[in-house]
Amino acid sequence: MLAMQTSAKKVDHIEVKKTIRILLVEDSDDDKELILRELRRGGFHPIYHHVQTESDYLEGLKNRDLDLVLCDYSMPTFDGIRALEMLKEKECDLPFILISGAIQDEVAIEAMKEGANDYLMKGNLSKLGAVVERALRDAAVRREHKKSQILIAENVRRLREAERIAGIGNWELNHSTKRMIWSEELYRIFELHPEVDQITIDTLLQKIHPDERKRLDLAFRQSVFNREVMEMVCRVVLRDDRQKYVRIRCEHQYEMDLPVRSLGVVQDMTKTVEAQIKLEHSLEEKRVLIAEIHHRVKNNLALIFSLLQLESAEVDDKQARDILMTSVMRIRTMSLVHEKLYSIADFSAVPFRSFVKSLTGIVESNFKQDKAIKTSLDLDEIDLNVNQAIPASLILNELISNCYKHAFSDQDHGEITVSAKQDNEYVTLTVEDNGKGLSGDFSIEKESTLGLTIINLLAQQLKGELKVENSNGSRFALRFKLKKNIKGGSGNYFPSMATYLKPYRFGVLNDVL
Repeated sequence: MLAMQTSAKKVDHIEVKKTIRILLVEDSDDDKELILRELRRGGFHPIYHHVQTESDYLEGLKNRDLDLVLCDYSMPTFDGIRALEMLKEKECDLPFILISGAIQDEVAIEAMKEGANDYLMKGNLSKLGAVVERALRDAAVRREHKKSQILIAENVRRLREAERIAGIGNWELNHSTKRMIWSEELYRIFELHPEVDQITIDTLLQKIHPDERKRLDLAFRQSVFNREVMEMVCRVVLRDDRQKYVRIRCEHQYEMDLPVRSLGVVQDMTKTVEAQIKLEHSLEEKRVLIAEIHHRVKNNLALIFSLLQLESAEVDDKQARDILMTSVMRIRTMSLVHEKLYSIADFSAVPFRSFVKSLTGIVESNFKQDKAIKTSLDLDEIDLNVNQAIPASLILNELISNCYKHAFSDQDHGEITVSAKQDNEYVTLTVEDNGKGLSGDFSIEKESTLGLTIINLLAQQLKGELKVENSNGSRFALRFKLKKNIKGGSGNYFPSMATYLKPYRFGVLNDVL
């Protein structure tokens, strides 16, 4: 490649204002010097690469630092029109100015059509500086415009891709013409073709399911009148009568208090809505199943409860009757827990306070007697998950029942206090009485009665700590960590009960707790 040449000549004290890199195509050295002189007069400092042949011209175009091509129209080996064609073939975005000693207007006009920025007669080179200045300015504007177009095209591409991925199309409605502009994705959602289908607001409404068409039309008109955002989900009927679910959302623009434009989006909700419908069907099936299970469990518990009550009425032996009544109480407690659980929506947040209130009421009613025994409650608002609420309720049943049965055998009055307290992430359940207290050698670890066995097993399930105090009555306190997450099933309340019950047989069970 020929080296770029520079000219540092000063002409008539003209101040050099701007450096310009030129590919100068000229076969006359005299004309070349005239051109360079006029550039300097025009305020430029030209750094130029001078070529005279087609091959040298092609080589010169490889220089990406060029600012401008100045080309003679007529040369021995090739002409300016050919030079312009080669510039376009190489995709060089450079201003191209044609200079000629004699050129017909038709040729000059054709050159301009082909992409030349300007042309200038050699006899009028005094205007060269202004022509070059304009060409450079136009080129800068053109390049900036090209960058903007590339950026816009890239943004449009990204928007279309985002719409395709999200299944969202956008639209615009002109209120005066009723014409709509749809994005490509919106055509895909409605399975229409922009080349074939002319879209208006009526076209859109005709695509909506007949059962929802009036509702959408009314909602749209009301949103325009009230200047509100409209949003609704409706069905779209396709050409082959298939249906889609779409969410339509739009807002409106006004001028002089009149609506002029509506802008909106349409999202394909078919998969989401169909999945929701399927989920609702599944939930309904589960609700029916749960209701049936609840009904059967409730009936079975009621049957067992009634049979045990009848059996206890026929038993003369007090010890056996007490054993049966204790079993009746346990079954009734489980029935209460089951009934409460069926009435709540969230098994991870069982309202334990109401459980305890109902439970103490049932125990009181089962131990009606002539003695004046008062039950006091001190309960925090505690939400337990179902795997903790069930064993905790059964433990309270055992402890409260024990107080009624044994604590006041030598008294005609007394008080039972039941408390449930939450301290950060721990819960403490306490049952205490002011009765006769426990025997002096009582030890919770050594006792093997069925009641204590049940309490110990349930406390293990809760991973809790059970403490007993024997002063002015008895006091049982269970402390366990609150767990919000439900893990595992809740049906196995007594994990190793069979192991503990081997020594016991109905009729000889010495249930003293």
